[in-house]
Amino acid sequence: MNQGEKWHKFSAGLPTIPVRDLAIQKRENDLVLATFGRSFYVLDDYSPLRELNEKSISDQALLFAPRKALQYNQMNGGSGSSGGATYSAKNPPYGAVFTYYLKEGYTSKKAKRQKAETFDKADPSLLEKLSEAGYKTPNSILKEDLKKLAKKTDIELKKLTKLAKALEDQKSKDIPFPGWKALDAELNESKPEIVLVIKNSSGETVEQLSAPFKKGINRVSWGLNVKLPTAVKATAKNNYSDIWTMAEPGTYTVSMYKRVEGALTDLGLKQQFEVERIRKNTLTNPMASKHKAYYESIAELTKKVRTYKHKLNKANNRVEAYQKNLKYINGDRAALTKEVYDLTDRMNALKREIGGSPSRAEVGEKDNVSLTSRLYNARGGWYPSSYGPTELHMESFKMATELFNRLQPKVEAYIEKVTSVGKQLEDAGAPILLD
Repeated sequence: MNQGEKWHKFSAGLPTIPVRDLAIQKRENDLVLATFGRSFYVLDDYSPLRELNEKSISDQALLFAPRKALQYNQMNGGSGSSGGATYSAKNPPYGAVFTYYLKEGYTSKKAKRQKAETFDKADPSLLEKLSEAGYKTPNSILKEDLKKLAKKTDIELKKLTKLAKALEDQKSKDIPFPGWKALDAELNESKPEIVLVIKNSSGETVEQLSAPFKKGINRVSWGLNVKLPTAVKATAKNNYSDIWTMAEPGTYTVSMYKRVEGALTDLGLKQQFEVERIRKNTLTNPMASKHKAYYESIAELTKKVRTYKHKLNKANNRVEAYQKNLKYINGDRAALTKEVYDLTDRMNALKREIGGSPSRAEVGEKDNVSLTSRLYNARGGWYPSSYGPTELHMESFKMATELFNRLQPKVEAYIEKVTSVGKQLEDAGAPILLD
């Protein structure tokens, strides 16, 4: 940036050892370092560093031009049965890699308070790093070995030593109580993020990535797939769709936003990039023109099947609870007992029709192909291949649709009956059931 007037240590993951050889891989913009004794290292795509200068780093944010994203089918790696005997380094992330720069990170309310409580000149980003490493309060580092802590958190030892001294000095001072309202606001503060929105040449959004709101240069990758929304449980930890297709080769754009306290702000940064398959398929799929409509149809059917299975599971849980609640009822106990156990028989019949015979599955005996199996074959068979769905996959989808259409009225009638019997049980003195 300034012709070598000021040097910055660059050592992320690099041990303290002389580097004897440097080589530039020009096609991929990779920098290769050989240490003669501590292995060699590759800095993957250093081209964003070329765009940094005194003027550019004064901007609040930068989004660098991505290199061409090469698409291929990844193979499962690993060392097999050799364990750690065979060394293999971690590969760079697959897909399109986006690099961005932030002049400043986001300082949380908690970090601001802790800075005021500890040391006025403490770097808020240092407190954030310690918090991410599991040190929720700055004082928790005082019993730690600072050299080991520096290695663990990638924070300079000099900064940690300075902070530790300030913390020791602070012990003799009173810390003002900020108030419960302020502490509640800290707990309820949502974590800020950088949002990258990827669109295809038609302007359709194909992916939205969440990225860290951290000072300096950051990277995040997109796996070159397009997710199809289906149905997920509200309680699911990972709210994602498990149906996806490979992104089509072509021109894409990526735009950069920031989300802070619920407000999404366009940073006005946009870059264009290309997705290209490494090699052209030897065979051409004759069904290729129908693939887009097929993907949409299969996502819609999956959505319906999962929704009905969720409703069915809730109804099944109620039926199982009805059996336990029979001991509370007054009146015609025999009639209500028969109603509940008739529902149990219907429940087991529907389970068998949707997922197959459990006793046959237990020993691997051949069974009639169930709705679940048909749908799995229809949507799962093309994932490992760039060839795409075949006529056989589409035939399986048609059969799954027919099975669902036959099952749908049966499930609806069963759920209606479950609700009706539940009302009878409540009227007879049984407890009210909460889903």
